[in-house]
Amino acid sequence: MKRSIGIVGGAGPIAGALLLGQIIQICQEKYGCKEDQDFPLIKLISFPFDQMLTDSPSAKVAMQLQGILETFDKDGIELVSVACNTLHGFLPNLDQYEFEFVSIIDDTQRDALILCTSTSRRNQVYQGIYPGIDIQAEVDAIIDRVLTGAVLEKDAGRIIEIIKPYKHYILGCTELSVINEKYPLKGGVIDPLKILAEHLSSKALNRQNCIS
Repeated sequence: MKRSIGIVGGAGPIAGALLLGQIIQICQEKYGCKEDQDFPLIKLISFPFDQMLTDSPSAKVAMQLQGILETFDKDGIELVSVACNTLHGFLPNLDQYEFEFVSIIDDTQRDALILCTSTSRRNQVYQGIYPGIDIQAEVDAIIDRVLTGAVLEKDAGRIIEIIKPYKHYILGCTELSVINEKYPLKGGVIDPLKILAEHLSSKALNRQNCIS
């Protein structure tokens, strides 16, 4: 029995669509989905959230996020995830919902460099090593460019330069996952969006391993 998936998107819109595409690709390539009925039901809500990437995020963000989660719960969606690292700092108490929440956050690699928004950094969404303030400003600028639709090879190159001293690094913002999709980053990259797509696909199809 397949389980339905709900994706909170819109922060930013490209990242939510990327997660949806990755789930479909995994279902095809790893689990052999071919016919329409082979795939799980996936509901993507790409919501225009209020500003959250500032020193004083809008108080509306938490209420907007809760409203979407309530919609998924009311619709009987079984697996819910948020395609945005920063939004995890605005999550309500999830015990009130019937669905299973599948988090994008993976803090097991505590010696990894965390590349994320300043808001995620302030909220300590990840546990790990954060870059200096100057580097953080550069990462924020790269994220802002992706949000405008500018996914640039030079920004991928700059990320590669930033992470050189580190064995592992986490793309703690889904806009950086968008860059990784277009210009694959090398080294010990940990891309939470790809990990999330794997988890959602296996849970939705009730599969633990690839089909033979």
